[in-house]
Amino acid sequence: RRFKSYPRNQLMRNLKKIFYGIYSHPLNSKRKIKALFVFLNWQIRCFFTKKPLIHKLTKNCKIYIYKSEPASTANLYYGLHEYSNMLFLIHYLVRDDVFVDVGSNLGVFSALASGETGCKSIIVEPIPQNCVMIRKNIELNNLFDKVEVFEIAIGSKNETGRITAGLKDQNYILSSSDNRIIASDNYDNNFTKVEIKKMDFLIKDEDPSVIKIDVEGYESEVIDGAQEILSKDSLKAVIIELRGIGNKRYSFDENLIEKKLFKKNFKKYYYNPFRRKLSEEKFDTISEPIFIRDKDQVEKKLMQGKRFKINNIIL
Repeated sequence: RRFKSYPRNQLMRNLKKIFYGIYSHPLNSKRKIKALFVFLNWQIRCFFTKKPLIHKLTKNCKIYIYKSEPASTANLYYGLHEYSNMLFLIHYLVRDDVFVDVGSNLGVFSALASGETGCKSIIVEPIPQNCVMIRKNIELNNLFDKVEVFEIAIGSKNETGRITAGLKDQNYILSSSDNRIIASDNYDNNFTKVEIKKMDFLIKDEDPSVIKIDVEGYESEVIDGAQEILSKDSLKAVIIELRGIGNKRYSFDENLIEKKLFKKNFKKYYYNPFRRKLSEEKFDTISEPIFIRDKDQVEKKLMQGKRFKINNIIL
């Protein structure tokens, strides 16, 4: 049913791409065939029930897998969705650290970080439906004393804005030009009001060790509202997605984000979780960058982190 509307050729191309991605994923190196059966079993299950699946992500972290949420099903197929950055978190963070998750979606990063390391996680997620699922993941792992949830958005100033709804893991803050298209009081299921706060205002009393920012192109505004937080000595890593969306959606120059982080002494690296090393060059085709300050100090802490078993691989 999920593929019913696709033309046959497109269906086959999509399946081939999915199968190749699963089969070749680094975390599936010891379970290549089994991983394909995991995918097929999930598709069959989705024919018969809409109930979410409780999936054991790691020894101390479980999450709900939802049929309609690609970001959650990827964890089922691969072991860890954004595996290099997720492993960076649990290799680096310890109980006394604070992790800030801006644009958390379903809260998987925070459930993993707090569940495995015992650190405090601060989730910032503006979509009400996502926050319902986030709290379910928190409850599933009994992490209410470790994870704090703010149902707002982060930007460059404290204000009220609008955000899309119903785009799953791709909802985004509307720009001023988008807002002019919509009548001021005419809301429907596609848009909703959202409270926007500066990170410097929201967590001014916190000393985060790692910040993750995934806000569908709004990263420039988030960075502009976090200049004091970015200057804190405790902060050693910023995980931020820069895929050109900000350039297209808001006419932001995403190259300026790297320059702003560089001024705060952050430099772009890629994390190899198999060797626990940071490199300026990508070690595979799917790893995402992390902006690191004090590389030697961070690598030393990474080497001291505990080991984890993912898909029969010790990392």
